Amino acid sequence: MDERYDLYENNIEDIGISYDLNKNTDVKSFSWALGIFYILVLYGCITYTIMGISKTEKGTLIYILVNMALFVILMIFLVIQIVEAFREAKRSNIDYFIKGYLFYKYTLLPSTLFFVLVSLIIFIGGLGISLAAFVVPPMLFAVPAFLVLAFILPIVLLTVSFVVSLPGLVFAIFIISMSKKQKGMSIGGVVWHIICQMIIIVDIIDGLYILGHYWKRGKIASIVTGICASMIILATVIWANAV
Repeated sequence: MDERYDLYENNIEDIGISYDLNKNTDVKSFSWALGIFYILVLYGCITYTIMGISKTEKGTLIYILVNMALFVILMIFLVIQIVEAFREAKRSNIDYFIKGYLFYKYTLLPSTLFFVLVSLIIFIGGLGISLAAFVVPPMLFAVPAFLVLAFILPIVLLTVSFVVSLPGLVFAIFIISMSKKQKGMSIGGVVWHIICQMIIIVDIIDGLYILGHYWKRGKIASIVTGICASMIILATVIWANAV
């Protein structure tokens, strides 16, 4: 009887060990290849759009088609990243989100700054030209067009900036959620940190605080990621300019 009980107990332990092993093998590491490709396509699209404006007279159709293709590819990889993030959130894979968060926040910062700067230039320029048009009567007919340009185009650009920056925001929200569940972050802290993640530059400072305070992580990783991100962005801009 004792032998049967021992055999049964050993079988239960073996099943438990195999379950843990299978559970661990389900946990994935952050896909650097997917992330790098996403950033390459994003900055390639931005650079090609800027550099290609002067060439539109010779190949307008090709210019538009290439931009559309790059944007579609970008959206596909955006969806893949978000779907993978939701899967890893169910496994509470904090390493996945820390690496992904640092990578995307550093690599997407220049693009966000670019969109914000261009939006401000268009807004201020459009308003300035509209006001100047009142001094020159023949230009009054163009005021509505300049006002539409000043208000609508910046909104479009900022919306695009928000969409392409979604990976970093999604990863940040999952880190905040896990910090609440596993590290005791308060509801007020959750709301505050989510708001901070919506503000450019502040989001990175806030993210490093979360990683350092709640997870004791991120110092070395942030430095390495920042250097790698700068190299990737520089290489992408040079490549797109050469093309």
